[in-house]
Amino acid sequence: MSSSSLPPPTEQPFRVAPSFHKVEDTGSFVPGDFEAQYEKLFSDALSSGPITAEERERLDFAASALGLDKSRLERLERALLAAYDARAVIASADDTAPPDALVESSPRRPRQASIPELAGDDLSIPPPSPRATAADQDPNLDLHARFAAADLDEKFRLAGVLVRRGAARPEEKALYDVHRPRSPLRPAQPLDARAWTGLLRHPDEDAVVGEIFAVIASAALLGRITALRRDKLLDRLDPASKQDAATSTVSATRAIAWAAATLGMNAPPIFLAPERDDGMVTVPALPPALRVGARMLRGQSAIQLAFHAGRALSWFRGEHFVCTLVAHLGHLEDLFLAALRIGAPELPMPPDVRTRVDVVKAAILPVLEVEHIATLRYHVSTFVERGGRTSLRGWARGTELTACRAGLALSGDLVACAAIVGAEPGGPQRIRDLEEFWIGDASAALRAHLGVSLG
Repeated sequence: MSSSSLPPPTEQPFRVAPSFHKVEDTGSFVPGDFEAQYEKLFSDALSSGPITAEERERLDFAASALGLDKSRLERLERALLAAYDARAVIASADDTAPPDALVESSPRRPRQASIPELAGDDLSIPPPSPRATAADQDPNLDLHARFAAADLDEKFRLAGVLVRRGAARPEEKALYDVHRPRSPLRPAQPLDARAWTGLLRHPDEDAVVGEIFAVIASAALLGRITALRRDKLLDRLDPASKQDAATSTVSATRAIAWAAATLGMNAPPIFLAPERDDGMVTVPALPPALRVGARMLRGQSAIQLAFHAGRALSWFRGEHFVCTLVAHLGHLEDLFLAALRIGAPELPMPPDVRTRVDVVKAAILPVLEVEHIATLRYHVSTFVERGGRTSLRGWARGTELTACRAGLALSGDLVACAAIVGAEPGGPQRIRDLEEFWIGDASAALRAHLGVSLG
C-alpha cells in the first residue's frame, strides 16, 4: 500500500491511562503453533494432486530444516489431509457470515437435528421485564421514577435510554447532553477475567460450551485456512499495509490497540485495506488478523470507533473465535459434535450424525496435543454430567450480544451504539438487550471497575 492511499494523520483520542497495570489476559484467542511454514508448503504440494516422491523429498528436507518433530509432523499432515479432502464445516469455502450476524444470516439446515439435546429452539431474548410500572400505557414511567432517586452515573445511563426512546423529559435530556462522552472513555484500569465473565458476558452464553469451543478453535482455524488455500480463496494480506499499533496515527488502528488494552486482551495483527468497502473483518491466518476497510477509515467518530473496536475484539476471545470460521449454525453444530466425539467417544449419536461429524473429527483430532484432549474430556464430561443439553442458537446469540456489550462499555454512549446496531440484522433485539444491560447493576459495577463512573 502506498503512503498516499493511507488516511491523513489525525490527533488520536485513544490513549491508555498511565495508571493501567499489567493484568492477566482475560481470554484472548492464541492459535497453536502449527508450523505455519510447513502448512503452506504441504498445502501447496497438495494443490496439484497426490504428493509425488519428489515433493515428498522436498517436504522432508523442509521439515528437517525447520526442526519439526517427526510425530508432530505426521499428525499435522493427517489433519491437513483430512481438512483438504473433507467437504465438511472446516472445509467449506462459502463466504463466512460476519460473526455478529451468524444467527440472522444463517437459517438452520433442513435436516433432522443431531441429537435431541442439541436441537435447541431459538432462544430469543425476552422483552425487558418492567420493575413495577405504574401504568401499562407508559413503559417509561419506571425509568422516570428511578431517575429521580438515582445517583449521577445511574441518572446518565437512564437518561440515555430515555433519549434513545424519544421519551426523555427536559431535565433528563439536559443531563444526558451535559454528560454524554465527546471522546472515548478514559478507564483507570483494564478489565480482568472476573469482570469479563461476571459483568460483561451475556447470560445466554453457556460457559461450558465456550470452553469446549476454545479447546478446538486452533484446529478449526487450521482446517479453515487449508480449505481456503485448496480453493484458492485464502485472503492475501499485504505486508505493506500492516500497522504498528504503538506508532500508528490511524484512528481505527489506535482504537483497536486501546480497546485491546482496556479489555485485557492482546491486539491481533492489524492490516489496512482502504480499497475494500467493509469494516473490521477477522481474517483466517496464522496468527488471525483484523483487516480494517474503508468504512472504518473515514466518516467514523471516535465514539463509534470505540464501539466497533470493542465488538471486533470480542471475536478474538478463545471461546468466541469459532464463530468467525463458520458460515451457518449447522456448521457450528458439527464442530461442537465433533468436539463431543473427541471428549467422549462413547457418547451415543445416530449413525448418520456420527458419520458426518467424524469427518470433522478426523481433521481436528491430529492437531490436538495430549493436554488439549485431556482438557476437552474434562469440559465434555462436565457438559454430559449436567444433562448434555444446550442451545447452540442461544449460545451464538449470546456471543453476539456480549460483543455489543463490550462495544458499549468502551464507547460509553448508548444512543450512539444503538444507532449502529439498529441498522443491522436483529437490531431491535440488540438494542433491547443493550438498554437492559446499560441500566442494570452489571453495567454500574463494570463502570466502577473501569473507573469511569460519573460522580
